[in-house]
Amino acid sequence: MMAHVWNQIRPPWFEAMTDFVDPLLQITSDTVSSAVESGATMYQAMALTLSCLSLLWDCVHPVLRKIADLLQNYMPFNVVPLHQSCLLQIVVNALYTKFLNDSQALAKNKVCVDKDKVRQKISVTSAEASYQSKDEILLAVAEALCSVDEDNKHTDQIEEFLENAKNTDKVTSALDRIESTSQMADLLVSDILMTDNGKCSLKTLFHFIKGNKEWIYQQLGVSGDKSRVQEASRSKPAQLSLTHTMFHIGYHKFDELLTGECKPHWLNLLQAPMGLRPEKVWSHLSSRWDFRNAYSSNLPAHQNEIISYISSLFKQYVK
Repeated sequence: MMAHVWNQIRPPWFEAMTDFVDPLLQITSDTVSSAVESGATMYQAMALTLSCLSLLWDCVHPVLRKIADLLQNYMPFNVVPLHQSCLLQIVVNALYTKFLNDSQALAKNKVCVDKDKVRQKISVTSAEASYQSKDEILLAVAEALCSVDEDNKHTDQIEEFLENAKNTDKVTSALDRIESTSQMADLLVSDILMTDNGKCSLKTLFHFIKGNKEWIYQQLGVSGDKSRVQEASRSKPAQLSLTHTMFHIGYHKFDELLTGECKPHWLNLLQAPMGLRPEKVWSHLSSRWDFRNAYSSNLPAHQNEIISYISSLFKQYVK
């Protein structure tokens, strides 16, 4: 006995299982319908549907997989789900209901078109079918879902989806689950930071880090001040005095190079990839008029000597 996708007469316990798929339904419906509107064939629409399921499966509660496995173990031999998979049957049933309900809702609100207009009959098996409205597209996709596993057209994608769902449930901790979906985390963070609450939270976090940096250093074990234990008490950095602002660049004294407090390794600094390399220094010097006109009679003798000495230092870069 086949478990028909189109059969909407379902027991309450089965309807409860399809609710776990809700996070995938709306975005999958919008993505697939937009693709068909843009000219995608029904074969491409089914492939896109399976891709959406694989990419967004992390949004589904892991208990759905456990329920599907339990049903798979105790299912009577005369019941045949889609692709021999209870999980796929549940997901496709939920998608079919979503497409069907959206199609019916749009059809009720659709403005009546001219009755004399010839409209081609919908055919889910023909790549040449044209759809006059979005409700027809959704209905056609819903009907195509009923035979998504026929003729082995999408066998590889179905197997990939089922394997992805299986591997997702093997994640041992919440941290590993988040790390395995870094792209989704980036999208969610970007969406949050674009809201007013997100911007306010980011500003609060910045102030906390700025006002309690020594405490953070101690927690990380990289603090230079180990004499006393700092406490994270300030949610906002202390206001800097005008005198501090006048004589500091950020938190560094403006004259620390002159007083010798800061002793950078100049050779490494000048040869750093993002610093001043000898080639770059010479490119700036050689563009000066006095270097381009060395030993000019318009220059004093001591300046010519300086130019000659500097040029000798960069002689390997002189072209």
